[in-house]
Amino acid sequence: MYQRVPSVRRETDGKPRTAQVYLHHKQGHRVPVLVKGSAIRDSQGDVVGSVEVFHRRPSTRFAQITQRERDEDAYIDPLTDLGNRRFGEAHIQPVLAAVAAGATTLGLVFIDIDHFKAINDTHGHRTGDAVLRMVGQSLANGLRNSDWPIRWGGEEFLAVLPGIRPEGLEVAAERLRMLVEHSWIQVGDQRVSVTISSGLVMVDPDEDLEHALDRADRLMYQSKAAGRNLCSSDSGVLLRTARTPVLDMGMPGGPRTV
Repeated sequence: MYQRVPSVRRETDGKPRTAQVYLHHKQGHRVPVLVKGSAIRDSQGDVVGSVEVFHRRPSTRFAQITQRERDEDAYIDPLTDLGNRRFGEAHIQPVLAAVAAGATTLGLVFIDIDHFKAINDTHGHRTGDAVLRMVGQSLANGLRNSDWPIRWGGEEFLAVLPGIRPEGLEVAAERLRMLVEHSWIQVGDQRVSVTISSGLVMVDPDEDLEHALDRADRLMYQSKAAGRNLCSSDSGVLLRTARTPVLDMGMPGGPRTV
């Protein structure tokens, strides 16, 4: 189920409108959707309703994985459907070479699920696996098509963002944090949700992957120490500035299912 979307019916001018939103999938994760709304008018030209069309925006899932690699499952994490650590290590190296040559930039967001052990202890490993998939899919759907979401191991994920600026990296990391915070799975009559803590770095031209990840890992623990559900960069802990995925404006009618 997902939250309802503001209708153009509430706009007095009746002009068509679009909104980019992240709707809540029945499996728990957030899905990027473009909503286009047009007014319905009566014979006198007054706005009496609206039509809203939902278009699923493409996500990053498998965007960087070739058909051969998919067929062999060599680079796929079967639980989350993301690239695995082997995929990440293989595909980041050419980008690091381009960064060293001054041809591009590279941002990394190292992500850890907060209190994940408590999920397994309280609800069992089956629910823990569902939470891992929920988080992974929300991360994938919150990135650009050119970015790579990777399950690095256990409850750790890595977002790889080539060609990004520092300010864009901060916006992206905060968006990922917000999307996970507003995702959940239903277990019986209980909602199960988690948060993430992140460390983000811009890779230096003379830096190898191990050193960059070590910096990001230390910043992730800085987020943990500051209270969790936070992102930290070299400039410190980021403010929680991302807007919630969808604002519920109280439209009539029941919830919809993606």
